[in-house]
Amino acid sequence: MKRAALEAAVLSLLAAIPTALGYVLGPLTRAVSGAASLAGMPISPRLGLLPLTTVTVLARAYIGRGGAIKEGILLATTGAFFHPRDLSLRVPRNILLGVGVELALLKAEKFSAAECVLASLVGGVFSYTPYLLFATPGIFSAAVFLASVIVSTVNYLLTMVIGGYFASLVLKRARTLPGLR
Repeated sequence: MKRAALEAAVLSLLAAIPTALGYVLGPLTRAVSGAASLAGMPISPRLGLLPLTTVTVLARAYIGRGGAIKEGILLATTGAFFHPRDLSLRVPRNILLGVGVELALLKAEKFSAAECVLASLVGGVFSYTPYLLFATPGIFSAAVFLASVIVSTVNYLLTMVIGGYFASLVLKRARTLPGLR
């Protein structure tokens, strides 16, 4: 019972991080994307994904097996509450992020920077699947559509990798604190 309560507390605290940061990172992402667009850069980070990825990797590290999936479900629930208009993308995205991170870290004991980055990349590939399923060419030619999908996928996965790296920094710092493993 004590373990379950501690697990629920850790998962809730981790889920609160992207929720709180979303109010800052959403407008900041739009500003960075606008500046990148004006500068002619096709790639700009999706800053809101950074804390999602970071906390999902941290949940797996601190909770153990199943932690990333539980965190993905909790993030999907909070995402559905705060962004009800994007349910068809946000809910599966967050759950699949947890599944991908969990699968990548299935046998991990100690979490190196490379393992955290790989887990975030695998989680990113899994979580990007709903976006690819709903992508339609529309009025674009096939080449322009394919190029835009590739650029947006690279942009998405780059953001996920940065989030995984942030998780590795948190874990590295936590290991140096007295009283923590």
